[in-house]
Amino acid sequence: MRGSPRERRSSRLRRVRAMPAHRQPSTRLGEPRWLLWLIGSIVATGVHLWALYRPAGPSAVPWLPDADKLGHAIVFGLPLLLILLTGASRRRALGRRPATRFVVITSALFAGHAVLSEWIQHRFYSERAGDPYDVLADWTGCTLALLGYALVDRRWTADVEAGQA
Repeated sequence: MRGSPRERRSSRLRRVRAMPAHRQPSTRLGEPRWLLWLIGSIVATGVHLWALYRPAGPSAVPWLPDADKLGHAIVFGLPLLLILLTGASRRRALGRRPATRFVVITSALFAGHAVLSEWIQHRFYSERAGDPYDVLADWTGCTLALLGYALVDRRWTADVEAGQA
C-alpha cells in the first residue's frame, strides 16, 4: 500500500476524474445495475443453502435418471455466477477492473463448500447420504459458472473499450 489513506483516496478521485465519460461511475438513481445482481445473488445463495441442508433429499424423477446431479450443478453454478457478476458490476460502477483475487477466493469457497456440504449430509443427516459424485457435479457447476463469468467479463470489457458501456 502506498501512502496514507487520504493520499490513496485523492489518487482514486484523480483517476475517476481523468476517465472518459463512458467510464465514469454512475450517479443516477436507476443506474446501479450491480444492486440487481446483488439481489439475485442473495436469492440464489438462499436457494443454494436450502437445497443442500433441508432434511429430506430431492425426490427422484423417473424420466431423468441423474436429475440430482443436474440440480447440484445448477445450485452451485448459479449463485457463484451471480456473485461474480455482482462483484464485477460493482467494481465497474466505481470505474475499476474486476479483481481476480475476488474471483479466485469466491470460487475456492464454493469448491470447498461442495466437499463440506456432502460431508455434513453424510455425517449429520439420517435421511441423506454424502455422495462423491455430487461433489463432482458441484464442481462442474462451479466450472461452468467460471466459464460463463469469463465470457460476460470479456464482453463487458469489449463494450467499455468500444465506448458502449
